[in-house]
Amino acid sequence: MKVSGEQEEAEVAANAGSRRAPWLDFFTKPRARRAVVYANIVVFLGQFTGINAIMVRFPTLTSG
Repeated sequence: MKVSGEQEEAEVAANAGSRRAPWLDFFTKPRARRAVVYANIVVFLGQFTGINAIMVRFPTLTSG
């Protein structure tokens, strides 16, 4: 786990200077894109239905 963390830090440091728009990772990386989609679904359902239980139960519904 430590080695994986160090590799990720090295990769981030290598790409930090050459990237003009790091926020694009939200749309280009599948893991980040799924997180953004799920977060928007939770916000929409919370606003649309007004039921706070959706906010509490959504992580267990999507993990399975």
